[in-house]
Amino acid sequence: ERVKKISRVRLLESRIQDGTVWYSISSDGIEFYLDTKEIKDESKISVEQLLLEKMIRSEDFKGGTEVVKRINQEVERLWYRKNKVIDLLTTDIFAGMEAYERFFDTGIKWFDEEQKLFVKNKELIEAALRRAESEKISGDASQFYRTSNEIYRLDTELKVAMNNHSELLKACTDLGIKADDIIRKSKLSRLRSRFDFINVRDRIIRSDRRDVLEY
Repeated sequence: ERVKKISRVRLLESRIQDGTVWYSISSDGIEFYLDTKEIKDESKISVEQLLLEKMIRSEDFKGGTEVVKRINQEVERLWYRKNKVIDLLTTDIFAGMEAYERFFDTGIKWFDEEQKLFVKNKELIEAALRRAESEKISGDASQFYRTSNEIYRLDTELKVAMNNHSELLKACTDLGIKADDIIRKSKLSRLRSRFDFINVRDRIIRSDRRDVLEY
Protein backbone atom coordinates (compact mmCIF):
# COMPACT_ATOMS: atom_id res chain seq x y z
CA GLU A 1 0.00 0.00 0.00
CA ARG A 2 3.00 2.27 0.32
CA VAL A 3 3.57 4.47 -2.70
CA LYS A 4 6.48 6.80 -3.29
CA LYS A 5 5.22 10.15 -4.51
CA ILE A 6 7.13 13.05 -6.03
CA SER A 7 5.70 16.54 -6.01
CA ARG A 8 7.16 19.73 -7.38
CA VAL A 9 6.72 23.18 -5.88
CA ARG A 10 7.74 26.36 -7.68
CA LEU A 11 9.63 28.16 -4.94
CA LEU A 12 10.68 31.21 -6.95
CA GLU A 13 8.91 33.30 -9.51
CA SER A 14 10.26 36.10 -11.66
CA ARG A 15 9.00 39.10 -13.59
CA ILE A 16 10.62 41.67 -15.85
CA GLN A 17 10.07 45.33 -15.07
CA ASP A 18 11.88 48.18 -16.84
CA GLY A 19 14.47 45.77 -18.21
CA THR A 20 15.25 44.31 -14.78
CA VAL A 21 14.42 40.76 -13.65
CA TRP A 22 12.84 40.66 -10.18
CA TYR A 23 12.72 37.43 -8.19
CA SER A 24 10.41 36.64 -5.27
CA ILE A 25 9.25 33.64 -3.28
CA SER A 26 6.11 32.17 -4.82
CA SER A 27 2.81 31.83 -2.99
CA ASP A 28 3.11 28.04 -3.24
CA GLY A 29 6.59 28.26 -1.75
CA ILE A 30 5.39 30.26 1.25
CA GLU A 31 2.43 27.96 1.76
CA PHE A 32 4.69 24.90 1.54
CA TYR A 33 6.93 26.45 4.19
CA LEU A 34 3.98 27.13 6.50
CA ASP A 35 2.60 23.59 6.07
CA THR A 36 5.92 21.96 6.98
CA LYS A 37 7.05 24.21 9.84
CA GLU A 38 5.59 24.51 13.32
CA ILE A 39 5.61 28.18 14.25
CA LYS A 40 6.10 28.65 18.00
CA ASP A 41 7.48 32.14 18.47
CA GLU A 42 5.30 33.93 15.95
CA SER A 43 1.61 34.52 15.51
CA LYS A 44 0.20 32.01 13.03
CA ILE A 45 -2.46 34.57 12.13
CA SER A 46 0.21 37.16 11.29
CA VAL A 47 2.22 34.69 9.20
CA GLU A 48 -0.89 33.63 7.29
CA GLN A 49 -1.71 37.28 6.66
CA LEU A 50 1.72 37.84 5.13
CA LEU A 51 0.89 35.00 2.74
CA LEU A 52 -2.52 36.60 2.13
CA GLU A 53 -0.86 39.90 1.21
CA LYS A 54 1.37 38.04 -1.25
CA MET A 55 -1.63 36.38 -2.88
CA ILE A 56 -3.64 39.61 -3.14
CA ARG A 57 -0.73 41.39 -4.81
CA SER A 58 -0.34 38.50 -7.27
CA GLU A 59 -4.14 38.56 -7.83
CA ASP A 60 -4.59 34.99 -6.57
CA PHE A 61 -7.88 35.85 -4.84
CA LYS A 62 -9.14 32.28 -4.79
CA GLY A 63 -6.01 31.10 -2.99
CA GLY A 64 -6.33 34.10 -0.66
CA THR A 65 -9.80 32.95 0.36
CA GLU A 66 -8.36 29.59 1.43
CA VAL A 67 -5.74 31.41 3.50
CA VAL A 68 -8.43 33.45 5.28
CA LYS A 69 -10.33 30.24 6.04
CA ARG A 70 -7.19 28.96 7.79
CA ILE A 71 -7.05 32.23 9.75
CA ASN A 72 -10.63 31.65 10.88
CA GLN A 73 -9.68 28.15 11.98
CA GLU A 74 -6.82 29.57 14.05
CA VAL A 75 -9.21 32.07 15.69
CA GLU A 76 -11.55 29.17 16.52
CA ARG A 77 -8.62 27.30 18.08
CA LEU A 78 -7.86 30.32 20.28
CA TRP A 79 -11.53 30.43 21.33
CA TYR A 80 -11.24 26.78 22.37
CA ARG A 81 -8.07 27.49 24.38
CA LYS A 82 -9.77 30.43 26.09
CA ASN A 83 -12.70 28.24 27.15
CA LYS A 84 -10.32 25.56 28.45
CA VAL A 85 -8.59 28.21 30.60
CA ILE A 86 -11.93 29.15 32.19
CA ASP A 87 -12.74 25.47 32.85
CA LEU A 88 -9.36 24.95 34.52
CA LEU A 89 -9.66 28.08 36.64
CA THR A 90 -12.97 26.84 38.06
CA THR A 91 -11.72 23.29 38.76
CA ASP A 92 -7.99 23.55 39.48
CA ILE A 93 -6.85 27.06 40.33
CA PHE A 94 -3.12 26.32 40.03
CA ALA A 95 -3.36 24.56 36.66
CA GLY A 96 -5.77 27.28 35.58
CA MET A 97 -3.32 30.06 36.45
CA GLU A 98 -0.56 28.32 34.46
CA ALA A 99 -2.87 27.86 31.48
CA TYR A 100 -4.00 31.48 31.77
CA GLU A 101 -0.44 32.84 31.71
CA ARG A 102 0.55 30.50 28.87
CA PHE A 103 -2.50 31.53 26.85
CA PHE A 104 -1.68 35.22 27.13
CA ASP A 105 2.03 34.68 26.43
CA THR A 106 1.58 32.49 23.35
CA GLY A 107 -1.95 33.12 22.15
CA ILE A 108 -3.02 36.74 22.16
CA LYS A 109 0.00 38.95 22.70
CA TRP A 110 0.11 39.66 18.94
CA PHE A 111 -3.43 41.09 18.75
CA ASP A 112 -2.34 44.62 17.83
CA GLU A 113 -0.02 43.39 15.08
CA GLU A 114 -2.73 41.08 13.72
CA GLN A 115 -5.29 43.90 13.68
CA LYS A 116 -2.94 46.14 11.68
CA LEU A 117 -2.36 43.36 9.12
CA PHE A 118 -6.12 42.83 8.83
CA VAL A 119 -6.61 46.51 8.00
CA LYS A 120 -3.73 46.46 5.50
CA ASN A 121 -5.10 43.44 3.64
CA LYS A 122 -8.61 44.92 3.65
CA GLU A 123 -7.22 48.02 1.95
CA LEU A 124 -5.39 45.87 -0.63
CA ILE A 125 -8.62 44.03 -1.44
CA GLU A 126 -10.51 47.31 -1.87
CA ALA A 127 -7.74 48.60 -4.15
CA ALA A 128 -7.89 45.37 -6.20
CA LEU A 129 -11.65 45.79 -6.62
CA ARG A 130 -11.26 49.40 -7.76
CA ARG A 131 -8.56 48.31 -10.21
CA ALA A 132 -10.79 45.58 -11.61
CA GLU A 133 -13.66 48.03 -12.07
CA SER A 134 -11.41 50.53 -13.86
CA GLU A 135 -10.25 47.80 -16.26
CA LYS A 136 -13.81 46.65 -16.93
CA ILE A 137 -14.35 49.08 -19.81
CA SER A 138 -11.27 48.10 -21.80
CA GLY A 139 -11.13 44.44 -20.77
CA ASP A 140 -13.17 41.29 -21.17
CA ALA A 141 -16.52 41.57 -19.34
CA SER A 142 -16.65 37.86 -18.45
CA GLN A 143 -13.14 38.04 -17.01
CA PHE A 144 -14.14 41.08 -14.95
CA TYR A 145 -17.17 39.35 -13.42
CA ARG A 146 -15.13 36.24 -12.65
CA THR A 147 -12.38 38.27 -10.99
CA SER A 148 -14.78 40.55 -9.13
CA ASN A 149 -16.68 37.54 -7.76
CA GLU A 150 -13.43 36.07 -6.43
CA ILE A 151 -12.56 39.42 -4.83
CA TYR A 152 -16.01 39.69 -3.23
CA ARG A 153 -15.74 36.16 -1.81
CA LEU A 154 -12.32 36.99 -0.38
CA ASP A 155 -13.60 40.28 1.03
CA THR A 156 -16.58 38.55 2.68
CA GLU A 157 -14.37 35.87 4.22
CA LEU A 158 -11.94 38.49 5.52
CA LYS A 159 -14.79 40.48 7.10
CA VAL A 160 -15.86 37.33 8.95
CA ALA A 161 -12.29 36.79 10.15
CA MET A 162 -11.94 40.40 11.31
CA ASN A 163 -15.24 40.23 13.20
CA ASN A 164 -14.32 36.92 14.85
CA HIS A 165 -10.91 38.30 15.78
CA SER A 166 -12.47 41.40 17.38
CA GLU A 167 -14.96 39.27 19.31
CA LEU A 168 -12.10 37.10 20.56
CA LEU A 169 -10.30 40.21 21.79
CA LYS A 170 -13.38 41.28 23.77
CA ALA A 171 -13.74 37.76 25.18
CA CYS A 172 -10.10 37.73 26.27
CA THR A 173 -10.58 41.06 28.04
CA ASP A 174 -13.52 39.52 29.91
CA LEU A 175 -11.36 36.47 30.62
CA GLY A 176 -8.80 38.67 32.36
CA ILE A 177 -11.51 40.15 34.60
CA LYS A 178 -13.01 36.73 35.37
CA ALA A 179 -9.58 35.22 36.08
CA ASP A 180 -8.75 37.98 38.59
CA ASP A 181 -12.11 37.48 40.30
CA ILE A 182 -11.73 33.68 40.46
CA ILE A 183 -8.18 33.94 41.83
CA ARG A 184 -9.28 36.50 44.45
CA LYS A 185 -12.19 34.32 45.61
CA SER A 186 -9.93 31.26 45.72
CA LYS A 187 -7.45 33.05 47.97
CA LEU A 188 -10.25 34.14 50.32
CA SER A 189 -11.77 30.65 50.47
CA ARG A 190 -8.37 29.09 51.24
CA LEU A 191 -7.79 31.60 54.02
CA ARG A 192 -11.20 30.92 55.55
CA SER A 193 -10.71 27.16 55.41
CA ARG A 194 -7.65 27.52 57.63
CA PHE A 195 -8.87 30.12 60.10
CA ASP A 196 -12.21 31.88 60.29
CA PHE A 197 -11.46 34.95 62.39
CA ILE A 198 -15.06 36.11 62.58
CA ASN A 199 -16.33 32.75 63.82
CA VAL A 200 -13.59 32.49 66.47
CA ARG A 201 -14.28 36.04 67.65
CA ASP A 202 -17.96 35.24 68.11
CA ARG A 203 -17.16 32.09 70.08
CA ILE A 204 -14.77 34.01 72.33
CA ILE A 205 -17.48 36.57 73.04
CA ARG A 206 -19.99 33.87 73.83
CA SER A 207 -17.58 32.06 76.15
CA ASP A 208 -16.39 35.35 77.67
CA ARG A 209 -12.78 34.15 77.82
CA ARG A 210 -10.25 36.88 77.15
CA ASP A 211 -7.33 34.54 77.83
CA VAL A 212 -8.04 32.74 74.50
CA LEU A 213 -7.05 35.91 72.66
CA GLU A 214 -3.43 35.11 73.45
CA TYR A 215 -3.51 32.26 70.98
